[in-house]
Amino acid sequence: PLMQGWDSVEIQADVELGGSEQLFSLMVGRDLQRERGQEQQIAITLPILVGTDGTRRMGKSLGNYVGVADSPDEMFGKLMSIPDVCMRSYFELLTDRPLEEVNRLLVPDAHPREAKVALANDIVGQYHGQAAADAAEGEFNRRFREKQDPADIPEVTITANELNDGRLWIGRLLVLCGLVPSTSEARRLVSQGGVTLGPDREKVTDPKADVPVPDGLIVRVGARRVVRVRLV
Repeated sequence: PLMQGWDSVEIQADVELGGSEQLFSLMVGRDLQRERGQEQQIAITLPILVGTDGTRRMGKSLGNYVGVADSPDEMFGKLMSIPDVCMRSYFELLTDRPLEEVNRLLVPDAHPREAKVALANDIVGQYHGQAAADAAEGEFNRRFREKQDPADIPEVTITANELNDGRLWIGRLLVLCGLVPSTSEARRLVSQGGVTLGPDREKVTDPKADVPVPDGLIVRVGARRVVRVRLV
């Protein structure tokens, strides 16, 4: 706080803006300015935006952030994942929605999903436009409410010589598809029941399984990571 406060002296700050947790440092700056015979700065603080984990301040290094450069689908999905208790601060700090509408959406007997969809739509619309926000909402509903695959499934290529009689170990398949960084992570996800294959969403539960890999096979890890295999 002492070093930060001295910055205010060096630049002879008139106004300094910071998060609410910076109030002490801003006030130290005022004290130092007074002692140096300067007019004391005005300190303005704003609330801290909590990250998507609902506990710590939002930050890229903490992995609990929504990036302004995220795609509409990614941004919408992240916002739908925030804890319900965070919604009011997100509405107030990140949207222009009137407070009376926010209060209506957040009444205790209202379903939180309606409010969260409105929140995500508002924020995505600010950065990508309303058409993109509506499309992201539709894509989210397809994947998480209707349990459908994305409209555009990314494709990965696997050489046919990786297969043995048309089959491949599930751990190796997930790594080749780029869905996991390692076979150990693949084993964990398979054991947890998070991996499904094909149009019928057949669940793979044996981490040692060799699975058939036809051309065009859809491989899923959870609901967010989906690819289509192309054999070459």
